[in-house]
Amino acid sequence: MVIMMKIPKLYVENNIFEDNEPCEKIAVSEKEIIFLDSDEVVDNYKNTHKILYKVRYDDIRSYIDNDVLKKDIFVKYPGNHTFTHIKAGTYITCVLADSKTTYPILDAGSVVLRDGILATLKSNKGVIRYLKSPVSGTVFFMNEIFEGNNSIYLFAIVENSEVL
Repeated sequence: MVIMMKIPKLYVENNIFEDNEPCEKIAVSEKEIIFLDSDEVVDNYKNTHKILYKVRYDDIRSYIDNDVLKKDIFVKYPGNHTFTHIKAGTYITCVLADSKTTYPILDAGSVVLRDGILATLKSNKGVIRYLKSPVSGTVFFMNEIFEGNNSIYLFAIVENSEVL
């Protein structure tokens, strides 16, 4: 059985992009979120909004340092009707699922309760156990890490009280 993970779009507050470079971007303020065209100039929004640029989904690890988010991020989940805006300085709970075979139960964008199951883990000897979430929140990032013969998944969870 093959599980197809739906990949969300990830936008990060970032100043390395040129304003005229065509890429997906959004303008975020306390009152509104504006999805800008890829060729739209952001000068009209710079004074009142934060500008976030689309990055590769698996780049999120470079924006987390010691379980704290370094820059604002905006996650737009598949289906385009659900999103999460997380501010810089927010504590992120990172959970590793490491076993011979790992079967994730949840996908990015899923809400999990404390002690809710994140994944099923199967050992070399066929022993099955469950990985439980240490916090209640939203799984905003999930990625498989390839290392040796093990199947390792990283789940990044933001507690619900931290989400706008």
